[in-house]
Amino acid sequence: MKQPILVVGSGGHCRAILALLMSTGQWNPVGIIDLNFSGAAESILGVSVVGGTEMLETPGDVKTVVLAIGDNQARKEWFEKMQEKGWELPNVVSPDAIVTQGCVMNVGNVIMPRTFIGPEVVLGSNNLVNTGAI
Repeated sequence: MKQPILVVGSGGHCRAILALLMSTGQWNPVGIIDLNFSGAAESILGVSVVGGTEMLETPGDVKTVVLAIGDNQARKEWFEKMQEKGWELPNVVSPDAIVTQGCVMNVGNVIMPRTFIGPEVVLGSNNLVNTGAI
């Protein structure tokens, strides 16, 4: 059964994250949180924008989020906020990435398609390893 997950951020990087989530077979993106929510109804790749930052005050039925924020500083700030508020931030890894045995990852990492992470690599938390990175 696919795990429900909310996507935080609705800009251009959101589309890449949604495509990644849908490709894994593990995640069910149930909604998008727009950091600048105007109240207008919107859907991105078939997933509804369900609200703004007020929805991130405390985890509800869905306790898991992935950050779709391309700006490094903003992603760092939101990662820390999500951790403080008790949200789960899993590692999301593309099935088209190669992550070798012995790689260690903490939490909140996003590993995009066609990336290679070699043996004994240690990733902390909240890293974005973008498409094609070695």
